Amino acid sequence: MARKKSPPVVGLLVVFFCFVPSTIFPQVALKKITYEQAYLNKEPFLLKPMTTGFWLDDESYLLRERDDKGKMMRLLKVSVKTGEKTLFLDYSALQKGLPQGVMAVAAADMSPDYSRFIYSFQNDLYLYLTTTQAFRRLTATPAGL
Repeated sequence: MARKKSPPVVGLLVVFFCFVPSTIFPQVALKKITYEQAYLNKEPFLLKPMTTGFWLDDESYLLRERDDKGKMMRLLKVSVKTGEKTLFLDYSALQKGLPQGVMAVAAADMSPDYSRFIYSFQNDLYLYLTTTQAFRRLTATPAGL
């Protein structure tokens, strides 16, 4: 019995993709990513930050989220029993008490009750007290270091 030869599949695929109209496979415009987007987490955001949560006490945990406008982070206190969320810390309010160039969300450390924050700024450490909104320098690094 003679067997019929069929055209090679690869050849058919090449012909198909060469002559398929662009309406079926529209061209996608590529957008450039800015330095600020890639390294400084500026808008428009490339990635949505992962939701992070950590325990506050035996009955609740803190959940870090962006606000409704996507501009500033906030901490929500979530009840383990009910799932109810309440605002625990609004970083935009905290930002108002900090000098230019210090990012509220970029604290080097904080107290367990979130009333005191340590910031590293211009080669020195600073303490920020949320109760009094005092921003106090803790170290004095000599210039040139």
